[in-house]
Amino acid sequence: MLSLTPRELHDRVERGEELLLIDIREDNEVAYCPLAGTTHLPMSQLYDWLEDVALAESSEPAVVVICHHGIRSARVCAMLMATGQREVWNLTGGVDRWAAEVDESMPIYTSRHRL
Repeated sequence: MLSLTPRELHDRVERGEELLLIDIREDNEVAYCPLAGTTHLPMSQLYDWLEDVALAESSEPAVVVICHHGIRSARVCAMLMATGQREVWNLTGGVDRWAAEVDESMPIYTSRHRL
């Protein structure tokens, strides 16, 4: 599995690279702390969408999987790679690190927050 930091992802997006950004956080997390430009595919519905992403044409853009801290997304990256997806990236530190390094105006939350 490949990984990139929030700053690296931001720079790639700014350069106009074609990337499929998949936000696997749950609905309440995304509602509280949305990340622009992502496709929301909740991890709780993983088996509903995993095959569709895995069967995407090889001409499809690289996939970047995003979650709160980069832990759930690492698991999903491993699953996507096991299905044959070639270029799968994990956002190290997730949206929490994104808020610290790229967009300090983004709300942050912990697992103890009731969202």
